[in-house]
Amino acid sequence: MISSRACSGPQLAQDAKVIQVPATVQAILAARIDRLPPEDKRLLQAAAVIGKDVPFALLLAIAELAEEDLRRGLIHLQAAEFLYETSLFPDLEYTFKHALTHEVTYGGLLQERRRALHLRALDALERLLGTRAGEQAHRLTEHALRAEDWRRAARYLHLAGQKALVRGRFEEAERCLEGVRQAVGRQDEPRDRSLELDAYLELWVCRVGSGRTDGLEKLAASAEALAEELHDSARLAQIRLRKAQAFWIVWDDPHALEAAVDGAREAFELSETTDLRTRTYARFIAGAALIGLGRLEEAILEFDRGSTLFAAGSGKDELTRPILTSLRVWRAEALATRGRFADALPAAREAVALADELGHAPGRSLTRAILADVCLMRGDFTEAASTAAAGLEISQDGFSHGIFAHSLYLACAELARGDVREGTERLAATMRQRNSLEPYARIWTKYGSVTAGAWLAAGDAVAAEAEIDRGLAFTEPRDARCLPPDAFPRPLRDPRTP
Repeated sequence: MISSRACSGPQLAQDAKVIQVPATVQAILAARIDRLPPEDKRLLQAAAVIGKDVPFALLLAIAELAEEDLRRGLIHLQAAEFLYETSLFPDLEYTFKHALTHEVTYGGLLQERRRALHLRALDALERLLGTRAGEQAHRLTEHALRAEDWRRAARYLHLAGQKALVRGRFEEAERCLEGVRQAVGRQDEPRDRSLELDAYLELWVCRVGSGRTDGLEKLAASAEALAEELHDSARLAQIRLRKAQAFWIVWDDPHALEAAVDGAREAFELSETTDLRTRTYARFIAGAALIGLGRLEEAILEFDRGSTLFAAGSGKDELTRPILTSLRVWRAEALATRGRFADALPAAREAVALADELGHAPGRSLTRAILADVCLMRGDFTEAASTAAAGLEISQDGFSHGIFAHSLYLACAELARGDVREGTERLAATMRQRNSLEPYARIWTKYGSVTAGAWLAAGDAVAAEAEIDRGLAFTEPRDARCLPPDAFPRPLRDPRTP
């Protein structure tokens, strides 16, 4: 059976705590519960199904009692010190006096009654929440799983996974999305295979976002096979886009960057005109890969086309809107690389402000990485350092490649300002993490050109030569371009670099 903790939010984690106490204590408590009048015991069990905290409105909906009888029963349970009132406003709520009381009461329920109560709680919550059901996706997921309502379990697991993605909680999101696949597998025919396919697509986002890129080929193949089986052209476009993303970031192929550009443009053409998330991200991937190829004016055009799609206030959902921050900040990167700092700096700062406004944690980290890089290119080492330091703090919450990028750019700023000892130590510590963070490290080091300049500033020409050699070994077969900042002297710069 799928674990009801497959996608645990704060409330579920609290409810799921197991209290370690002697068996005799549990037996005494169970005996106290058994001595309750039958109607009070049934009421206490209904409350336990809701959770440790028990909203009155929800209990009324599932307890099968008139309101007067329910209030009388709650008075009895308070007098017996099983429950106590915790809130009158805005809604009346009770809670179990002890977590152990909740655990023992719930554990005493027979499976069929437990399942029936969870099903009633699920129905009641949907009625009470109405259009706000998505705000309580974790609670709904819990009841759906324990009710063995696999259709609603899959739907709410998917919704909870998406909400975790927005917060950058990639491990939590992955647990939810794996749960979607399992729940769909438990459904009666016809199963919701389209939702299963959506889970594959969001699992890809989790893996890439967390830097766990092993197995993407298998994931893409599974998703593509299912989309073709369902004759789902819209989702095939989304798969094409994710493969283009992998060519840009992950897959080591001599023609990877060209494949990323072509794949992103193909995905754009195949996508539905209403699929703003796919169409805008396709423009972003094409532009980012074009930067890698040194085709900066084309890249700027792609970013502009993507931003234009957000006109008229569209794209307000939480997984689409952050794409606008990516389009804007990478456009700033391209502008800065062209030396157009008067346009680049305001654009990068605007992207940071937008990411902050959206509260999108990955975007808040990565926009600052680009802004720090733009400041380095311009020679504003003070702003570069403060921006990278802020981004480093934001990235501590699980954004490993954000930590790498900000540590690198902070080291560069320190070295450029003459803080050689501190900058060198930070640079060396950052580079020790490099192998575990490939291929992201290639992007943030700009194929080694940033790190080569940093080692030169640290006075280590041997390490700088090694970075140049490493970068050229990767870029020459792929026609990629190293685009170093202007922060450092570059006697070792490759003359073919634009």
